[in-house]
Amino acid sequence: MAAMMRRAWFAFFLWFSFCSLAAAAQPANPNSARAISAALHARNYSAALALLAPALRQSPNDAQLWTFAGLAYSGQGQKTEALQSFKKALGISPQYLPALEGAAQLEYQSGDSQAEALLERVVKLVPGDTTAHTMLASLAFQNHNCAEAVAQFDQSGSDFQSQPFVLRSYGICLANLERYAQAQEIFVRLLAQPGDDPRDLERLAAIQLALNRPADALHTLAPALTGHPSAVVLAEAAEACEQQKDTPQAVSLLHRAIVENPADTDLYLQFADVALVHQSFQVGVDMLSAGLKQAPDSAALFVARGVLYVQLADYDHAESDFEQADKLDPQLTISEAARGMLAEQQNDLDKALAVVRGKLRKSPNDPLLLFVEADILAERNPEVGTADFDQAMAAARQASDLQPKTTDALDLLGKLDLEADNNQRAVDESREALRRNPGDQPALYHLIVGLRRTGQKEELPALLQRLAVLRQKATREEAEHNRYKLIEESDNNTAAGK
Repeated sequence: MAAMMRRAWFAFFLWFSFCSLAAAAQPANPNSARAISAALHARNYSAALALLAPALRQSPNDAQLWTFAGLAYSGQGQKTEALQSFKKALGISPQYLPALEGAAQLEYQSGDSQAEALLERVVKLVPGDTTAHTMLASLAFQNHNCAEAVAQFDQSGSDFQSQPFVLRSYGICLANLERYAQAQEIFVRLLAQPGDDPRDLERLAAIQLALNRPADALHTLAPALTGHPSAVVLAEAAEACEQQKDTPQAVSLLHRAIVENPADTDLYLQFADVALVHQSFQVGVDMLSAGLKQAPDSAALFVARGVLYVQLADYDHAESDFEQADKLDPQLTISEAARGMLAEQQNDLDKALAVVRGKLRKSPNDPLLLFVEADILAERNPEVGTADFDQAMAAARQASDLQPKTTDALDLLGKLDLEADNNQRAVDESREALRRNPGDQPALYHLIVGLRRTGQKEELPALLQRLAVLRQKATREEAEHNRYKLIEESDNNTAAGK
């Protein structure tokens, strides 16, 4: 979608830049300028360039002539030469608006990172430039900065509202900011336009569900429910039916969705949630077991089944499922801070570790850096007793001592102590972490494992119940997050041409 948006605005922006030249200062030879302008207006770019050659030899420091050259080259599709010409004009006159506009458009069209700075210079000179505001909104949307995108869209007037792909990004960002009523208006308008994106229907239904308007969502989905509806449509319709207390229909729709899309783990999770709410625990366990045959490596399915086993007081199976989920989900063993480091180093643990240790040499008592060092070392799965394992323990312990109000380092210590069979120490660390943060799921899980290994089983049923409640709460929060994710990812698929 981003590339489509850039192409759509290109011709308009070039024309806008050309019109801006009419009010600009004239070059040394007005007759020459008029002839070049006439050639550009007639889209006779070759003639314009032929006229520009002697004019530029005579007046090489004329910003308007260089801008004319940029427009002519742009018209011929010679973007490199066009950008060089616009930059030459800006080198002569940094605030020359037509050149700024031309350079900004070319950088924007190519997706260059300099486009934003150029566009900001344009709106500083002309605050009411709605086209530049729309482009800034588009860039903010592409960078997942919806707050900035909406602020820019709001300064774009009504220019962009005739462009469905631009309007769609506005609606998506409104939904991201939980301005659902406004987002709903946008997608109702999009669906009324010819040639709409069929996924707009799914987006609108998701927004209506967020607004607790299940009847509206079902009305929106009705055309898609005939024939061969997608898994998304069936799942949304099921959620709408459940909100309306029509559980049998919700179950029927989910069952149909699962039969037609047996590898979609989200459908099993939604079914499990309905089973949990209506205390049909064994039915949920059976469905999740079927799902695990399709997706045996799904940590989310093991977690959901573990929660249901807790409700059945089947604590051995619950604990086994939670343990399997912990093994399958590598994100449970690496912090957000470490994940950021890994992202910067393209998931190269050695590079990430080198970066952290380089910073530690300058700040040896920084608790966050110490924790990230420990976290990355743990992610490398060192053998117990090796130098890396011992360093991970030492760094995590130092980080915990330096930052006694947080629990991340204690959680990591609990995990490492369990690996080293220091079970009572893991129990003590986990209790301390839970004292600091009663909702600390990793600490609760480590406490359960440590107590079982040390034979202290009296607390296990209550602790497993507590873990199930926390997992259920996290699942609900994730469902809310996924509602927006559905809207955003559908749009990304459009952008990718899927």
